[in-house]
Amino acid sequence: MSEPPRVGQLMPQYDCPIGAALEAAQAADEAGIDIWLAGQLFPISSSPEKPAFEPLALMGAIAQATGRSRLGFMALAAPYLPAVYLAKALITLDHLSDGRLEVGLGAGWRKEEFVALLVRGPSDVRYRSLVAAPAALI
Repeated sequence: MSEPPRVGQLMPQYDCPIGAALEAAQAADEAGIDIWLAGQLFPISSSPEKPAFEPLALMGAIAQATGRSRLGFMALAAPYLPAVYLAKALITLDHLSDGRLEVGLGAGWRKEEFVALLVRGPSDVRYRSLVAAPAALI
């Protein structure tokens, strides 16, 4: 028999105090709602310069502030961090959360983040196709 579907909520992590992010996570945990963070380093908005918490560190704080909800990322761009560092960080988060961590990894798509991190990013052709695909669906 399959498990019933789970409900999750994206937590505040941009342009807010840390207390607000932790309070939202604790409320979700008490309500039995899974907790999700965006994997982006910069807000996806017309104002990407807004203050933003780094998702791995914020998830560590949330893991310690909660006890029941599954915790996950929507999704982490693997090229942004060295593979060994990312693996160790995720192992640490899994221990901090007592095994409640869900991980989604992606190739990254946001050109501004690749440039800011000095990481070799997607080719211009791939980038254009990634940007054009959602527009083609509208």
